[in-house]
Amino acid sequence: MSGGDVETFENAQAVVEELPQELKDIKAILYQARAQNALTKGIRQCLKVIEAKKALYCFIAEDCDNDKYTGLLKAICKEQGVKIVMVPQKIQLGEWTNQCKIRDGAAVRIAKCSCATVGCNIKFTDEVKRLNAKTN
Repeated sequence: MSGGDVETFENAQAVVEELPQELKDIKAILYQARAQNALTKGIRQCLKVIEAKKALYCFIAEDCDNDKYTGLLKAICKEQGVKIVMVPQKIQLGEWTNQCKIRDGAAVRIAKCSCATVGCNIKFTDEVKRLNAKTN
């Protein structure tokens, strides 16, 4: 195997791992919310924030095992006027909400997360504005 083959393989991996713009925005918003102390995780904490009308977004994993769980969250979000954003995998949501250990710059031992909310007190950056436009 020549050096050119190795570079081509690494470039192909980088292209495969590239996220769509909407998922990049979601990831950035979750990181911002965590840094600004506006992120809640888990159904009990999320329901408290939603019912107190302090949530801007509710992120729900599409591959959640329990339909009652997602049904309850969607119903309460609709009732309270909270925007629902679906995330493809709960492992991604767990990584983006920092429910993992970071070793050598890579996430390891990622805990799955089925829901997370972002509070109303988050700063409105470009990512938030783009996601706001898509959810309206």
